[in-house]
Parts: sequence; structure tokens; C-alpha cells
Amino acid sequence: MCSCHRSTIGGVDNLGRIVAAGLVPLTIAPFAAGSLNPVMDSVLCALLVIHSHIGFESCIVDYFPKSRVPLVRTLAMWALRIGTVTLGYALYSFETNDIGITELVSKLWHA
Repeated sequence: MCSCHRSTIGGVDNLGRIVAAGLVPLTIAPFAAGSLNPVMDSVLCALLVIHSHIGFESCIVDYFPKSRVPLVRTLAMWALRIGTVTLGYALYSFETNDIGITELVSKLWHA
């Protein structure tokens, strides 16, 4: 691997760690202090989408090398992009038109 490829992976890896670290307090806060306000709930949803995208992208990069299966990797990356946009829209719709993700988790937890 060239050094430029490693720095790209390191940058994505650091971003993934920052996002994961940001998810911890946002996940605990609704249960410790009651429901979050809509802005914090939206930040939680956005971080969940980014965290999922980075994780699945890592799986695609690891298991579908470009040198061996370029078509499969390209298709998988496009499927990931479409899935990420779909998830983002679905969470946005759920947050604005329904109870929101933290309220859903709270109801499931107490059920």
C-alpha cells in the first residue's frame, strides 16, 4: 500500500472514532435526563447515519478489493450510498412526522 492510501484510511478511522465517541453521550442523555430536544435528537440521528456508513464502507473496502472484483465493489459502494441516503431520509421523516428515535427507544425499553 502506498503511504497516501494509509493516510486516507487513518483519516476515516479517526473520523469514525470521533463519531463513535460522540454517540456515547447522545445515547445516554435521553435516559439520564429525559427526552432530548429536537436538535439533539437530529444530531443523534445524523451521527448514527454517519457511523453506519463508515462501518459498512470499511466492510466493503476490506472484503471486496478493487484489484480483484472492481464491479462488485463499485456496485456495493453505490448500494451503500443509496442506502445511506434512504436511511437519512427515513430518519428525518420519522423525526419530523412521528415520535422520534429517542422516544421510540424509551417506549421499547419500558415495554
